[in-house]
Amino acid sequence: MRAQHKLFHLYVKAMYNTVLRIVPATDEAEDIVQEGFIKAFTKLDQYRHSATFGAWLKRIMVNTALNSIKKYSPEFTPLEVLAENSDEADVDWIKGMPTPTEINHEVQKLPEGCRIIFTLHLIEGYEQKEVAKMLSVSTSTVKTQYRRARLLLRERLNAKGYE
Repeated sequence: MRAQHKLFHLYVKAMYNTVLRIVPATDEAEDIVQEGFIKAFTKLDQYRHSATFGAWLKRIMVNTALNSIKKYSPEFTPLEVLAENSDEADVDWIKGMPTPTEINHEVQKLPEGCRIIFTLHLIEGYEQKEVAKMLSVSTSTVKTQYRRARLLLRERLNAKGYE
């Protein structure tokens, strides 16, 4: 019990921030983190040391957050395919350098599908194939929504004076 308490306090902030990027409602994020820790503690015997404990726990938190989203929005609708002449760079379109808080605020305003894919791929570092598998969608849907998220984020930041 004492070891679980230490693990909880060691990882709770990082896991909360991870979940909050996927589920922007703070109350729901807190519930998901609690549920994720319960799952992790009941499945400690399944931890195989093939990854760090933090990475294993993060995967549980991400899956718990995604399952929570699926409960309330069971269909993950792909966005339309965007024009092929768009810039493919991930981050170099942010020129005026908004603060991380400003960027996070705008990311939270993205449509749910875009926000989740953008967060899982760019911020959490999952490969697009992994994201597709987690969300039970095609890789092309992930690519399309990721691209759409970048474009929307760029538009919103440009509207605020960032180039």
